[in-house]
Amino acid sequence: MDALLEEYLAKVEGGKETLAAMRREMAEDPRDTNAAQHIREEERLMALERSGEAKRGAGRLSADFWNLPMPEDPSDSVRRALLEDRG
Repeated sequence: MDALLEEYLAKVEGGKETLAAMRREMAEDPRDTNAAQHIREEERLMALERSGEAKRGAGRLSADFWNLPMPEDPSDSVRRALLEDRG
């Protein structure tokens, strides 16, 4: 048995929480792994969909999407919402 795996198992047996996934990193704090971050982001997006605040696309953007004219936003609401969300 791998020495690192034995170390993690000993910590788990001692009461520490550990997340392990095949072919993924192992961490003493499950919140620190890339897989855990991906799961949290997916849960956040699902919550936004359930509340009606967001709808994820089901396909790819058309080839000419980036050539379309930018919609007007005279009240600057989109930029303000983005900055508020990032704040």
